[in-house]
Formats: sequence, structure tokens, C-alpha cells
Amino acid sequence: IALPAVPEDPDARFRLETAELARARRLLEEDPAAARRLATAGQRRFPDGMFGEERAAIRILSLFRLGRETEAQRDAAEFLRRHPQGPFSDELRQLAEGNEP
Repeated sequence: IALPAVPEDPDARFRLETAELARARRLLEEDPAAARRLATAGQRRFPDGMFGEERAAIRILSLFRLGRETEAQRDAAEFLRRHPQGPFSDELRQLAEGNEP
């Protein structure tokens, strides 16, 4: 996935981070491997960005969609230790327990 350089300007940086996150969300349904790559790249590109928790959730959800259950459950458990009441916690908790959200 080719990505543009991260701008210095905070507003431009925020817009880019938001656009990349939206792209990762869309890819989650049609190409979970690409969504995982984009979310992982986003974490490196925006290590202190506003959407780290959502990127982490996308990476885990992509593992579930790719059939990598053991890895996904391990990562979901770690996510839930860090974000027990976050906006993605209920969905990840259900998946980690083997239920559909």
C-alpha cells in the first residue's frame, strides 16, 4: 500500500490520519489483509495519533476475518486488558469468546 508522506501541519496530519483510518475500515470487509497492513502502517506513521485504539481493533478484527483465530484471540485479550471499556471492547470480547457480535 503506497502512502503519502505525513505532513507537519497538525490539521493536515489529522485529515490524513482520518482518511487512512476510513480506508482501513472499508478494506476490513473486502480485503482484511490489506486493512491489517494499512492499520499497522498507520500505527507506525501516527504513533501518538488520535485513533490508535481503533487501528488496534481493525488489526484484530482483520485477523478474525482471515481465520487466524488463535492470534486474534490472543491480541483481543491484550486489547481488552488495555481498553476494557473502550468503544470496540464489546465487539472484540464477543469475538474472543467465539460469538458473533
